[in-house]
Amino acid sequence: MDKAPDSRIGEMNVMDGSGHKQLTWNMGKPEEIAEAQATFDRLMSRGYSAFGSRTKSEPKHLLRTFDSTMEELVIIPRTVGG
Repeated sequence: MDKAPDSRIGEMNVMDGSGHKQLTWNMGKPEEIAEAQATFDRLMSRGYSAFGSRTKSEPKHLLRTFDSTMEELVIIPRTVGG
């Protein structure tokens, strides 16, 4: 059974030089969604890549824009090959 949209929690996992940070938001609370979107937008402007899925059990796919209905996001910094 699916959870009601306003009781679902989204999770953003940010990987960076300092390790792992996590931000969560309640999908029914606009102020929490706005904070998550601002974080997403800031990281994307710095060249990070985002991958997400609607449920944690689904495979992640590349995201170009923030989607507050995603249950899990993974944000990673740009990598440089060599």
